[in-house]
Amino acid sequence: MPASDAVSLRGQESSDGSARLGDAPIDVAAVRPVVTCYCDTDPVHASYAVAGLIALADDDEIDLRFELRDRRLPKSRGFWTLWLQVAAEGNESGVAVDCHDRDYYHCPAALDACRLYFKSNLGPGTYAAIGENERSKLRPLGPYLPSRPSRDRALLRRWLGNVRVKFDHRFFVSTKQLGLRDKWRMFAPELNRHKRYLSRKVFDAYESLPPDEPTIGPPAAGPIVFFNPSCWDEDAEPTVAAINRTRSRLICGLRKALGPRFVGGFRRYGAVWPRYAEAAEDRTIPHDEYVRLVKSALVTVYVNGLGNCFSWRLAEIMAASQCVVTEPIINDAGFPFDESTGFVVRSTPEEMVAAVLELAHDPARVGLLRRRMRQAYVEHVRPPTRMRQVLAEVIGAARAESKP
Repeated sequence: MPASDAVSLRGQESSDGSARLGDAPIDVAAVRPVVTCYCDTDPVHASYAVAGLIALADDDEIDLRFELRDRRLPKSRGFWTLWLQVAAEGNESGVAVDCHDRDYYHCPAALDACRLYFKSNLGPGTYAAIGENERSKLRPLGPYLPSRPSRDRALLRRWLGNVRVKFDHRFFVSTKQLGLRDKWRMFAPELNRHKRYLSRKVFDAYESLPPDEPTIGPPAAGPIVFFNPSCWDEDAEPTVAAINRTRSRLICGLRKALGPRFVGGFRRYGAVWPRYAEAAEDRTIPHDEYVRLVKSALVTVYVNGLGNCFSWRLAEIMAASQCVVTEPIINDAGFPFDESTGFVVRSTPEEMVAAVLELAHDPARVGLLRRRMRQAYVEHVRPPTRMRQVLAEVIGAARAESKP
């Protein structure tokens, strides 16, 4: 991204340099909390929050420290939930940031010990799985963008902390009845999570500004629509086959309606995609090209992940300031998924194809929706912005509880 674009995006994170809790502005930089980030968490899923915290620390808004594990919490704490300790104004608050895909998942140890529990996939299943006394701690984190900060910190410590907790989990907690060879077969692939973390881009590399005057343009100008979803393993659970069939209908409908101006299709990996050869991508699209295509398309299409979770692609699309045609998004993000934030919501594949065709002939509307998407991203999803808001809400909650 050009430097001018980065400055422009950054300048819109907050109109007054503060985040708000209700009507009370809380300037995180003025409070300058001490944030201790514990490293016993999956490095890819935790990377969104960690990148945001590092960006705040680089700007001297917070004092950030990394530790391997908080020994005040049980060893069985799940590794999908980042654990933070936030010290500010004489108060210390435990904070959980849960990036698990399923809404019914939660980490009991973290929920019990925290002041606030920020869950990405916060939905009906979350409230059903959690007792009434703990529900007041729940807050939506929203879609998240696995990414890296521009200047990484404590990378070796974060990796070692994750390796240790996953080793304990695989060898002593979840696989007690298995032999050592089978335990190792389950654990060894998880060492690749560090490599996968390094394959992610610095978060501002996913960002782009919407064009001032979007046009359809000639074929050489790029795709009208880009849609490159996964084809899931249908042996995993009964609902997956229906999801794959729906996605296939959508891909085939877009391909028939737009011909070469549609780019994408099912990604070519896994055992199942050959069953949907008519819906597969023409070639494997590397991650770098994927990011470029998201930015260059006139419109993108989004579908939920398994169990209606937020796909990583949602935050990537938002970072690209894209106009999005999507199926209904169920989980709570703290902001609406509708045209006020750049989302065109339709219920069926056929309705989504029709919406794409309408937008393809209305570049002025596309431009408006992309500007709204950019605003939603910089106000709600950009990693340092979102983590500033998280810290402000935690500080505000601690301040309210400490009042006589």
